[in-house]
Parts: sequence; C-alpha cells; structure tokens
Amino acid sequence: EHSHSVYSLEDTVKAKEALDRLPKTVAVVGAGLTGVEVVGELLDFFNDKGVDGKVYLVEALQKVLPGFRDKVSIYVHELLNKRGVEILLDKIVKEVKEDELSFADGSKLDCEMLIWTAGVKPCTFSEKLDLSKDRRGWIETETSLLIKGKKDVAAIGDVTSVSFEEEIAGKNVEEAERQAKHLANNLRMLDAGKPLKPYKPINTIKYPRAFISLGGDQGVLLTKRMFLKGKFIYRMKKWVEKKYMVRFG
Repeated sequence: EHSHSVYSLEDTVKAKEALDRLPKTVAVVGAGLTGVEVVGELLDFFNDKGVDGKVYLVEALQKVLPGFRDKVSIYVHELLNKRGVEILLDKIVKEVKEDELSFADGSKLDCEMLIWTAGVKPCTFSEKLDLSKDRRGWIETETSLLIKGKKDVAAIGDVTSVSFEEEIAGKNVEEAERQAKHLANNLRMLDAGKPLKPYKPINTIKYPRAFISLGGDQGVLLTKRMFLKGKFIYRMKKWVEKKYMVRFG
C-alpha cells in the first residue's frame, strides 16, 4: 500500500511518477540484483536532476548481493557507500507506513518513498494451478522442461524450478530466453515422436551471471570464472539495454 515496485511496466511507471515529484529520501528494500540496480538508477536520476536526494538500501541478510561471491558483494557495498548510499544490513522490515519503515529490532527509518524489491515469489496465476511444485511454490519441471507428471505440458521462466545435475537455473531474462528456444525445439521433437533433449542452465543459483549497472559510469560483469568492473562495463551494460529494448519498439 505504501510502497512501489518495478516488477511490471504499470508498477514501474507509477514508481517513476512518484520519483518525478523529487522525494528527498528514498529507501530500497532488498539488496539483491534488482535492488542494487534500482539504487544505481536512483543515484543517476538525482545527479541528472541536480537534486541532493538521500538513498537507503535495506537488506534482511548480512551482505549486499547475498547470492553472489563475497568479493563482488564487498566491491559493490564499498562503491555504493562512496556514492553516499546508506546501507542497512540485517534489517527485517516489520511494518511499512506512509513515510516510515519499522524494523524487527525496534529501529525505524523515515523515508518519503519506498521501492520494494525483496522476496521473489510465484505469481498468483501459477499459485492457482494444480501442478507439481516445490516447497516454495515454483512449478517443477523435468530436464526436458515438461512439467513433472505431465506428458505434453511444459513450463519455462520465472515460475519454474528448473535444474540439471543439481544446478538450479536462476530466474532472469537470459535463462528464460534460453529455455524458450530449447523448449521450442523439444516440442518439435515431441511432435515427431523423438527423444527430448535435457536443458542445461548456464545462469544458475550457485554460479549467477550478472551485468549490473551501479550508476555514475560504474558497472560490474560477473560469470562463473570472471569478475570485471569499471566504466567500460557500465557503457557495455547501457548499450546492451538499448539494443534489447529496441525489440519492444
């Protein structure tokens, strides 16, 4: 009720409209990939507007980017700190009011605008489906991407729990697009009565790949074996974003 999100176009437009009113303080709850990128965009926004806005990044766990290697988390934490972001770790949100956050430890934070990026969960539509699901509610699939227990029904993307040899696919655009292409081929194989091929994720929970804009001409690129950072990475990220968005007109 008192927060904004960026998980749909409609919600993002509403958040941008609220931001255009130039709040003096903005709190972002959730220091995962989405939260960190939102903070980077906020820093650039305030800088472009010439406004001295204060940004807070709130995380329930004990480090920024909890799912990433410590080296990456420390670098991002220190860089955002240098840019004036106040990072609050080990803070569990208990209550949200119009201009205040209350935490489980009894402390409070005043903020004019709140953007919520924490706690990814299945969408309402998938929750209602009578399909095989894991303990968190994600639709379970075989390695072929057919839903467990179904011979001709498949699922891909963020609503699924996809794994191969104990490697669990991450929930991101890269994996969703790769799954779509793989499934299209498997459906052709299914129609022809041929064996289906297993899907092998490359952007996994254990080894996440990320291209992160941190604002201020700074970015990081992370793969299983590589960690790059700096202005060139930031510019590459912006180029990729523009190229990707062209597909949507």
